[in-house]
Amino acid sequence: MIELRHLRYFIAVAEDLNFRRAAERVHIDQTPLSRTVRDLEDQLGVQLFVRAPRKLHLTPAGLRLLQDARKIFIRIERTYRAVRETDARFRAPLRIGVADGIAQPKLSECMVRWREVAPEIPLELTEMRASELADALQREELDAGFSFGLPDDEALAQQPAWSYPVMALLPIGHELAGQSVLPIADVLAFPLLSCHAERQPGLLRQMQVIVDRYTSTPTLSGEACT
Repeated sequence: MIELRHLRYFIAVAEDLNFRRAAERVHIDQTPLSRTVRDLEDQLGVQLFVRAPRKLHLTPAGLRLLQDARKIFIRIERTYRAVRETDARFRAPLRIGVADGIAQPKLSECMVRWREVAPEIPLELTEMRASELADALQREELDAGFSFGLPDDEALAQQPAWSYPVMALLPIGHELAGQSVLPIADVLAFPLLSCHAERQPGLLRQMQVIVDRYTSTPTLSGEACT
């Protein structure tokens, strides 16, 4: 079976056209080097060198093998480099951006699960606004992010991570407060407190989609500061 050492020794001899210099180059004695080249010729069934007194030439088959053998080692080196780079990437921290004030149990569960799956890879969590999250993802300063949704952008892929039921926050004593399930139409009959447009744009868009199904003119009493 042809091994990499056969090709490595062959390249040394083919480039130096001298067994003594080639042996020094690959740090072995001349005899085992010559024997390895002969073994390569036997396995291929061709003559790679024309051996004349004080002179060594490559045959056409030897020239072809030299070209292909060099390409093989170039590809091997590229593979080594790609594997090392991949390993380095997987050892780098996983950079996560968190926007829209998401600090929920589900996010904590995701972090715990990640520690179980890849304990050797650290996590870096950064809180930011949704607009900053989108910019950081496009600049590849983050690997992923969590928000209530970003504006549609071909450069970003958005996938649902989890969902929660819509909850109504009502003052104590409100006429709807005693009900376990509230029709959204009943809630919209009262003034609403809106999400902050800059701090929680994704959540605001989701709520607008729900509200628009029932009314085009909701009554807003104000905007939350956080």
